[in-house]
Amino acid sequence: MSYVGIVASFVGAWIESSIAVCVALKFIAGRQSNESFAGVAATALMGAPVYWFFNAVFRLPFISGIPAIIVWMYALRKIQNLSWRTALLLAVVMWLISGVFGLAFIPARGPLN
Repeated sequence: MSYVGIVASFVGAWIESSIAVCVALKFIAGRQSNESFAGVAATALMGAPVYWFFNAVFRLPFISGIPAIIVWMYALRKIQNLSWRTALLLAVVMWLISGVFGLAFIPARGPLN
């Protein structure tokens, strides 16, 4: 894959994650501190390096996912000024929304193209 393709894939995933965070924040009652799209994009951008770091350290997706979600929920708490329970709820709602996006936006290129 070329560098342009890698960057385009990253930007597309970042926009999709930002939309998932934005929609999930609308479901959470109360006023969060960074509900603007810039704050939402910063929140979405925080998840990728956290998961990448723990995946690079542990090399097993499930095992690396556990500390990554805890650190990311801590980042959610600080960026959005949330409680632990609300950060967990936000993470679950974002995960569900991202799953729906994953099913809805199946790549057009496949093994037969």
